[in-house]
Amino acid sequence: MEVAALAILIAGAALAQQNPESQVTVVAPLIVTAGVPVPKVGQGAPLYTAPQIREKGYEARDVRTRADDAFFLDCAPPFKRPPTYWLRTYREAGDAARRVSVASRVAERATSKAQRTRIAATDHRATQAQVEADELARQAAVIELVKAELDFTEARAQLLDIQDLVNRQVDVADWPGELSAQSAARGDARATLAPKEYQDLALESVQVAEKQDGKAAPWFQVSGTILNTRPRAIATPPISITAVDMNGFPLGNDEAIGKGRIGPGETKRFTADFKPSPPHTAQLIVTFASARRPLHLEPARCLAPGYPDHSGNLAPLPMVRGAR
Repeated sequence: MEVAALAILIAGAALAQQNPESQVTVVAPLIVTAGVPVPKVGQGAPLYTAPQIREKGYEARDVRTRADDAFFLDCAPPFKRPPTYWLRTYREAGDAARRVSVASRVAERATSKAQRTRIAATDHRATQAQVEADELARQAAVIELVKAELDFTEARAQLLDIQDLVNRQVDVADWPGELSAQSAARGDARATLAPKEYQDLALESVQVAEKQDGKAAPWFQVSGTILNTRPRAIATPPISITAVDMNGFPLGNDEAIGKGRIGPGETKRFTADFKPSPPHTAQLIVTFASARRPLHLEPARCLAPGYPDHSGNLAPLPMVRGAR
């Protein structure tokens, strides 16, 4: 069976070359930045813009609020309080969110300052030494943000996993095994890019084009073909698109929901708009996304009286307001 295709698209042009073995599509680059180029100093860090960093802080603060609310949840009988496992995960997510909030403010200031210095250097109001110093400061601040965000992303993913378990009425006794499996699957996906459930499928003839309608900033439109190598029809898998900068650091991700079905041995065309496309995008990595759709994080809630709990972790007792 063919391994799932990984298409790396360098943002910008129309004509592409395709490697038939790895199915990597390369398109001529287009990188537009304000000011002098980002200097090649230090170990590098993702080229987030200040608005991107600000958005990360907003998302973290939203999870932090939900985490705080979880500990003030009153569950009067016959409803059952959330198990300790759930509350502990909320605490971890809240702590991680606080670190992201603090790091995002520092990184936003450093990123804005580095950008201003690069612009000033275009008419000699700043020296190359100043550009390099501010770039190193930006990198240090963004690296701290990335470290905090890794913990935050995993904690938030675990909360979404628990939310899914609750919605499916999975026995509390089965939660640890289910959550460990989901966490391991995320680790595998980061290593292989394509989720395990789609590693026998293939992407073909992947192309990227820059679009502009005059009303918004330009964005990238990705198109290609999905090949079903299986002997049976399948639901069309979702597509994942990750933008990376010139140093290979990820800047953002988007997903396109698959529609319809693909017959055995057949192909199906797809088109996906990456809106808004992150500034400083140098490449797009296109692969399959997990069939388990990302979920909106809901507030913690009391569990129904009959919720299955063979581990005995639930009790029909109200939470003590203000208790941690």
